[in-house]
Amino acid sequence: MIAAWCLAAVWLVAVLAGMAIVINIDLTPGEAGMVPQQRPAWMEFSQAADRPLIMLFAHPRCPCTRASLAELNHILTSCPGAADVRVFFRTPEDPSTEWTKTALWEDAAALPNTTAVSDPGGALANQFAVKTSGHVLVYSAAGKLLFSGGITAARGEEGDNPGRSAIVALLRGEAGVEPESQVFGCPLFDASAACESDETCPTP
Repeated sequence: MIAAWCLAAVWLVAVLAGMAIVINIDLTPGEAGMVPQQRPAWMEFSQAADRPLIMLFAHPRCPCTRASLAELNHILTSCPGAADVRVFFRTPEDPSTEWTKTALWEDAAALPNTTAVSDPGGALANQFAVKTSGHVLVYSAAGKLLFSGGITAARGEEGDNPGRSAIVALLRGEAGVEPESQVFGCPLFDASAACESDETCPTP
């Protein structure tokens, strides 16, 4: 009986330790670089002259990206027509359809006023110093950086969060908006990156 209780105690400690590790990973923000304060003039695509531009950088095989897209959808439905949106999926240099025809890609392309774009090798992400999947940048129509950060409260978690609230407030023209938030997601350029899920994040 004593041995059984000891085994049960050891098992419980192991379970709690595992849960603590998972929670710690989920709540640990990703790295954020020094984002340009002005949208570079060399960017190839155009931006509406009367609307801000929202840029979401993501990994097309990362389960955490689902939550970021869900939060982006909440932002766009809360402020219809208020912004142009680009979702940049970090892919290999020469991506196959296995990379560009994922369910996440289709979800992104279905969002209002949104274009899903391949970012081969993460070249654009590097130009904007974005290092973590789920990082969102908002630039004004004049090209000024208004917001930089994540739009989830933790990895893969949907629901109210500071980043989502800040962008909605910006699009509604409210003052005193916090211009930054923490980013929760897998590293875009780490081959060992993996989400705490039944799927992994196989960075190319």
